Amino acid sequence: MEWFYSRLAGIQQTADSKGYRHILINPGVVGDITWVDAAYKSINGEITCKWKIDNGNFSLDVIIPGNTTATIVFPNADPGKIADGVTPIATSASIKNIHVDGNKTYFDIPSGKYYLVSVKDK
Repeated sequence: MEWFYSRLAGIQQTADSKGYRHILINPGVVGDITWVDAAYKSINGEITCKWKIDNGNFSLDVIIPGNTTATIVFPNADPGKIADGVTPIATSASIKNIHVDGNKTYFDIPSGKYYLVSVKDK
């Protein structure tokens, strides 16, 4: 079960966090797995992470509970192709600290509901 929540769903807390005050969402996109739907009941509330790959497009639906923050590790190295719903993450008022490392994009979000999507090149 630990592998499912922390690796496949990617629900973790950062090394400097206590009581899931700062959450790390790092989906484990591996093999032939095309979707994951998980929820973890933390001391601050339920953390949910649903991800899906459909026709090469990746979507990530997360809920971050109140009084917490999260760092998202998104499996796309082009932040220009990632949106929160229809709003590009670069222009979102709530998404901060966007940077690329290797083949992933990292960014910070406050508590709330997010539907993050990326579209592969055609």
